[in-house]
Amino acid sequence: MYKTILAAVDRSDEAKRAARTAVMLAGRFEATLVLAHVVNERDFSAFQYYVPSAWEETKKTNEAMLEQFTAEAESGGVTKVETVLRSGAPKSTVPRELAPEFGADLIVTGASGMGTVEKLVMGSVSSGILRKAREDVLVVRKESAGGYKKILVAVDGSEEAGLAFEKGIQLALQTGAELFIVHVFNSYLLYSTSLNARILRTIEDDDRKMLEDYKAEAERLGVADVTTSLLYGAAKLIIPQEYAIQHEIDLIVSGASGMNRTERLLLGSVAEGIAHRAICDVLVVRQPLEHREQ
Repeated sequence: MYKTILAAVDRSDEAKRAARTAVMLAGRFEATLVLAHVVNERDFSAFQYYVPSAWEETKKTNEAMLEQFTAEAESGGVTKVETVLRSGAPKSTVPRELAPEFGADLIVTGASGMGTVEKLVMGSVSSGILRKAREDVLVVRKESAGGYKKILVAVDGSEEAGLAFEKGIQLALQTGAELFIVHVFNSYLLYSTSLNARILRTIEDDDRKMLEDYKAEAERLGVADVTTSLLYGAAKLIIPQEYAIQHEIDLIVSGASGMNRTERLLLGSVAEGIAHRAICDVLVVRQPLEHREQ
């Protein structure tokens, strides 16, 4: 499923959890693991003015950190490990420079890094990576190095959701996880349109049939434990804040954007809303570059 996994690391606990999850996935998919650290150039440049030797000292410290991460990855069974140390803006350098340079098809990042002020004022590094990446992004919040146990896939019939479903299936098969397939009927549409009851029932029937088809396909591919649910509300709220907590989900898989283009443009994608609100890991799946809208 993934051939090259790029893990953004630093000395924070969040990044260490992300690195362990990246090691787990690289081992299961026999992928190359790239361990990347980006020194925040904006913060570092002012410090370097007063300490001219600061870059060499920082370089040595961070190279030692990357060596430690490499040793842990190799002891975890990953046979192909590379490291890279750069300076720049982490939220841009990771997705826009390093991911293309190494041919990564998955970026793994902790939910927040060491830049507390930036996290509070401008949004975390992980949010920047999520918005700028062209590749799939896994935002890690919990310790999942042992593998996932319960995976939720959000579906809506769109092409992006289909891709998320396919990757959710592969992850469930690799980790032996239970699979929860969820579709949210947007109740806002229920009260803001003039659709009559018969049309609404038809839409609901179609949604249930869609879930049945997804379940049949998951079982055909070998997933042993599959649950489907049709929910009502706003997907970016009900999936991470209610359903995922109630069912103790440890990974949510969502397409980068769904069918609701207006909501995506005005309010941000459902996937981004889920990633911001979830207390578990979130995998945001993107279309291959050549298939995206121009």
